[in-house]
Amino acid sequence: MKLGYNKIEKYFNWSEKVSSIVFAFKNNLFEIQQDHKKIAAFAASAKGNTLLNFSQINHTELLYIADETPEKIGKFYSGTGIQIVNKTELIKNPPDYLIILSWNFKEDIISKCKKLGYKGKFIIPIPNFEIID
Repeated sequence: MKLGYNKIEKYFNWSEKVSSIVFAFKNNLFEIQQDHKKIAAFAASAKGNTLLNFSQINHTELLYIADETPEKIGKFYSGTGIQIVNKTELIKNPPDYLIILSWNFKEDIISKCKKLGYKGKFIIPIPNFEIID
């Protein structure tokens, strides 16, 4: 009761915060695309799928989603039509920007991608839109 979960205002505030995060994410991606930069993503996670679907981001905006899980390679991200490819695609067809869809593992993923040879920028979509060189 102290935290206000029994009050509707708590949920309205949360909804507004989510909408603000998604708006910033989509708006920033749009600006990057206006500069004719290539954007892909890394980590075909469930939370990433929720973010992309809620943001209405699909295969027309992202090149691919790179992943390491053999069972996911060659499949398509549900609702978006974005193909899931092996992480080596980051070197074969490198994007200018890479969205980290498992943002809670951003340090590990960035390190892994750099060791692989990826030289582009990283986008952390949540909790605040951030670009890391």
